[in-house]
Amino acid sequence: MLHVVLGDGEMSRRELSKTLEDLLEKADGVDFWFIVQGKDEPTATDQALMSWVNEREIYFQVITADKKAMDGIYANAAETHEVKRLAPKVLALMQEYGAEEDAAMYGLFVNNDEEVEEDRWLNDVMSSVVDEFKVFAMNDGLVELGVEEGDEPEEAEPEEEKAPPAKPVKAAAKKAAAKPAAKDEDEEEDEPEEEDQDEPEAYTRESLSDLNIEELKAIAKKLGLTVAPRSRIPTYINAILGEDGTPEAEVEEISEVALEGVSGNGYSADGIDYEELASLIVDKLFERLVQAVR
Repeated sequence: MLHVVLGDGEMSRRELSKTLEDLLEKADGVDFWFIVQGKDEPTATDQALMSWVNEREIYFQVITADKKAMDGIYANAAETHEVKRLAPKVLALMQEYGAEEDAAMYGLFVNNDEEVEEDRWLNDVMSSVVDEFKVFAMNDGLVELGVEEGDEPEEAEPEEEKAPPAKPVKAAAKKAAAKPAAKDEDEEEDEPEEEDQDEPEAYTRESLSDLNIEELKAIAKKLGLTVAPRSRIPTYINAILGEDGTPEAEVEEISEVALEGVSGNGYSADGIDYEELASLIVDKLFERLVQAVR
């Protein structure tokens, strides 16, 4: 199966390795190879990706805008495609190889919560292939793009059939709390609204952090919240708790927790994942070291 990986976004080395190992396991003996974006200044995630590919001697090709300026991590490519416009070439390659085997695109987005200028070209490329091939957000739990979650195809009326396919771009998360229906004076004794309002108060950031993405999606759906389809775990937690943005309190608390509070499984008494924190710090230090060497 062909895996096309494009984008300037990043993810932790541990998360990337787990994602790649899962994809390799799902291939189950089928041809497993990559077409990657050749860059003159690869990110730490690009370097980790090529290290994983080269260590396992996996076949790969490169698509780039400037072959001569390309970094040395792509030196083992079986074939290099030098083009001025990525979108038509990527589609042509996926159509060429996809005729004989499965093919899918995996995007590394700079920002997973909202559309930014750095991701515009990536969205354009994905828009050119989403009608024929599956498209996933690689650094957002492999969420499939181009299809809204929970939307089942209906027997469309003529007007609906003419509607153009949705473009796979990021949309800001929407927190739409269900508005309680007005009640009659005779129903005031029941006060059903208070019973409904008790349920969200049962959720805490600590308890929600122990849940996976699917469990958080189920809670958001139960609470009547609308969250962008490629949102990550922090976005779902913020939506459920009715908060905006990434919680700063958790970052500040990390520096105040004593090392003796860490348990054997990598989590402290207050639920902080020190292994994940250490992984993020190592990735950033590695990236800065590479930049300093250059």
